[in-house]
Amino acid sequence: MFHQFLLTYSVQNVGRSWDQDKANDVRDNIHELTINRIIDLEDGLHDPFYGWDKLSMVETTVKGSIDVGEGTLPSKRSKALKAVTSLFKRILKDNNARANTTVIHCAILINSMDEVLEFDVSY
Repeated sequence: MFHQFLLTYSVQNVGRSWDQDKANDVRDNIHELTINRIIDLEDGLHDPFYGWDKLSMVETTVKGSIDVGEGTLPSKRSKALKAVTSLFKRILKDNNARANTTVIHCAILINSMDEVLEFDVSY
């Protein structure tokens, strides 16, 4: 079952100053994402998502629906983290942005959960 979500993220260069281009490329790639682009990235990567819409006034915030199932809170948490992490790792990988150069800080709120999940994604 799909539940509405609000995801915000921040892409940080954690490497040397010349690695800033990798972080910028990752940030740009995430900003350009639409559900159709997610479908084109890889089979199954879009499955947990129904809709992926950027907010018009907040550059690094996305809303949509996500399938986290109807199980326990830990199960829902795990499914949400896996969905976002898999997607963002693919973008990091495509930009050769390794953990020693780029980290994506995320916070997601899902309407069926009573907590904000904060986590980092690196490749």
